[in-house]
Amino acid sequence: MTKRQSEMLEIIQAYIAEHKYSPTYRELQEATKLHSISGVARIVDALCVQGYIEKRVAMARSIRVLE
Repeated sequence: MTKRQSEMLEIIQAYIAEHKYSPTYRELQEATKLHSISGVARIVDALCVQGYIEKRVAMARSIRVLE
C-alpha cells in the first residue's frame, strides 16, 4: 500500500465513523487535495483490488471498509 492509498483509507474510515455513510469522490478529492476525480478513482480502485474496501458500481456513497 502506498502512502497516498493509506491516507485515503484513513480518510474513508474516519468519514464513515463520523457520518455513518461513505464519502463521495468529490469529498475525498477535497480531503486529499488531489487535482482530479480520476486520481481519487484510481486510488479507490487500487484499494478495492487490494481488498481493503469494496464499492458497488453505479451507486453513490457505496464504499465499505473491509475488516
